[in-house]
Amino acid sequence: MTATPTSLMANWSTPNSGGSPLLRYDATLLDDSLQTITTQTLDPSATSVLFTGLTEVTSYYIRVSAVTAVGSADSIQNWHTSAYSPDAVTNVQGTPDTTSIVVTWNATTYDGGSPIIWYDVQATNVETGQVTSININAPALTATISGLTPGTAYLLSVGASNGYHEPYSVPTMVSTSAVHPDQPTNVQLSQTDPTTAHVTWDAPASSGGSPVTTYEWRVSLQADSSTIASGTVTDGTTSVDFPSLTYGLTYVATVTATNGVGTGPAGSTDPFVRSQLPDDPAQVTGSGVANDDGTATISTSWDASAGATSYAAELKGSDGTDILETPSTTTQSFTVSYDPTVTYTISVMAFGDNGQSNPVTSGRFEVAPPPPVAQVPATPTIDTGTAVGFHDPGVSITWQNSSDGGSPITGFVVNLFDASGAVVWIDNVSPDSRSYSFTHLPTSTSYTATLTAINAVGSSAPSAGFAVATNPLDPMAPLLQTVENGGNSGMSLTVSGDTAVAHINSDSVGARTEGGVRSVWVYGIVYSTASSLGWVQIDTDGNATWTLPTLAAGVHHLAVLNDAGGIIATASFRVAGATSGTGNTGGTDQTTGLAFTGTDPGSPLTLAVFALVSGIALVAVNRRRRMLARR
Repeated sequence: MTATPTSLMANWSTPNSGGSPLLRYDATLLDDSLQTITTQTLDPSATSVLFTGLTEVTSYYIRVSAVTAVGSADSIQNWHTSAYSPDAVTNVQGTPDTTSIVVTWNATTYDGGSPIIWYDVQATNVETGQVTSININAPALTATISGLTPGTAYLLSVGASNGYHEPYSVPTMVSTSAVHPDQPTNVQLSQTDPTTAHVTWDAPASSGGSPVTTYEWRVSLQADSSTIASGTVTDGTTSVDFPSLTYGLTYVATVTATNGVGTGPAGSTDPFVRSQLPDDPAQVTGSGVANDDGTATISTSWDASAGATSYAAELKGSDGTDILETPSTTTQSFTVSYDPTVTYTISVMAFGDNGQSNPVTSGRFEVAPPPPVAQVPATPTIDTGTAVGFHDPGVSITWQNSSDGGSPITGFVVNLFDASGAVVWIDNVSPDSRSYSFTHLPTSTSYTATLTAINAVGSSAPSAGFAVATNPLDPMAPLLQTVENGGNSGMSLTVSGDTAVAHINSDSVGARTEGGVRSVWVYGIVYSTASSLGWVQIDTDGNATWTLPTLAAGVHHLAVLNDAGGIIATASFRVAGATSGTGNTGGTDQTTGLAFTGTDPGSPLTLAVFALVSGIALVAVNRRRRMLARR
């Protein structure tokens, strides 16, 4: 929508015609009570409509209807015509102070059809162009603009706004009043030779709006404020020389600036003491090291000398080298051609305001040979490879640190390859790592691991491949006596029918979580028949549940293993005799230290059978351990 004082223009985008061709647009102008004033019929290609001859600052509605053979769709919007520009204010006057101007003006004679809302009062710095402004709500006809620069000309103008237009008055020039200048800055008192002292300073931050005409300087003794030297300078001069100061006395210098208004405050130095000759440098040392480009860098340092403002450092070599440098700090370096047969000495002298010290010489020294060029690290060696975990199998490797080739090792790269030689795992590890675990791998799978060391120069050759293999899904059965002596620590067992529920303390298995949910798998085995119950997940209440196989009457051991194949806890339970029913009876039996499982403890045959089963199981376990060890 576009508005002027006597017209309104509405614009739109072509609408979706709903599948029926667009026939025309009907554009209707309505008054504030939604009564029709006039309607225009437009071609279907039109995207705007203009209504003219309207009253300024008046509310109207425009309704646009898209018409098809099926019907029409309306869009209506409220808008106002704008006002005309008001007349500019007149008789703008300014009453200045040093940093502010009080501005007054006459109200505009015509408001453009809409009342004046505010006045924008501006002061423009003639020198810099910077504008300082303030808004004053109507009907006020005066304003104070502050924060101005003393002694500066400003152009004053006032804009009258009716909310639509804001014409500005003809500018009026007014100057703020000047003041005396600020104090001179960075006032310094010094003596750089035996016969002449100096006072220097910088011009004031502000001249007060009037040019500085003179500076008055004064040097006095701090002890009694008596004047030693003084004077006045003109033409922008900011330094003076005067005769020598006396050794050991303390002085203060002050400087004031004067302009056409008056004299400003004084700037002063810190207390200044003329010193004697600077002390001799102490602890002069020299050393050199060869560079890769055939040059050598020779460095020297010394303790600061009291009263010194600069130094002279001279390098002399047994081959006739003689280099002089004049540093202002207590260090210096020299660059020479590298020659291992040349020896050097360095002499240092201190310079002060009143003279120089005696030279002090270092001992004679040679240049150290260049350091060896760094290489890539030596090829590392993998020391061990171990299978870890059964339900969540993986492999772990260990290694020792390898030679860094003269540049610190910055990290290692571990690789894991499958039987076909394809990379299944690659990772970067920190330089202080000496082990790494590859996790979440398939069971009973063979791999080859390699290791690469990295430093700033590059990467070592990969280590020789180390063969590793993951565990099978089922862990090795623990020894019987381990089960019998395990007791029920960390677990309580309930057997009902063919269901065994082991409640396992969380401290016994850790607190591993996956996706915010506790996720711990345990393995069950019954020792009466060496029956594997398999892996189950502990539920949120800490329970692991198995379905028992058919078991003989008598006492049985249930062992619960963790993912590493270690015993979490054990418990015993009793199965009723044949004459008391079928299957397993409920309840628990916490008996420990039993020498039998699954049969009547008084039966010699039972003992013999159990001993035979246990022996076979033990032989199988040991054989399996030997096979894993050979891997």
